[in-house]
Amino acid sequence: MNYIIEILKNDESFDCGNGVEENTILNAETSLGIKFADSYRQYLTAFGLAMYEGHEFSGLLGDKRTNVVELTKEIREKNTNVPAEMYVIEQTYYDGIVILQNSKGNIYYLVNESGPCFLYDTLEEYLLRIFLQKNVLNNQL
Repeated sequence: MNYIIEILKNDESFDCGNGVEENTILNAETSLGIKFADSYRQYLTAFGLAMYEGHEFSGLLGDKRTNVVELTKEIREKNTNVPAEMYVIEQTYYDGIVILQNSKGNIYYLVNESGPCFLYDTLEEYLLRIFLQKNVLNNQL
């Protein structure tokens, strides 16, 4: 995860917070009744919240709209197919698509009332895909 953190920090399109303390992370986990994946914990410690190329990743800074606890509770209420060990890492606000992570670190997506569908093995893969997509598109223009 440290590799992708350094890549994103050096990209002018990346915007983030200053990170959060361990007790803030523990309180969020307790509130949701889960344990965050190590990669998400590293993300929270490094950034707290981040935005990149139109993606607003959930975190523990900012308002209710990007707060992982609030988003996860909201999605769980709307969709009973969300497993208890998953939490929202991105609410796309596009066609009902939500990106989730489980406590093992795997990334899933769901659309509206569907169940989660596997997307990537790790948060790093998901973030790297967004970074590469941006750079490939920019180099083609």
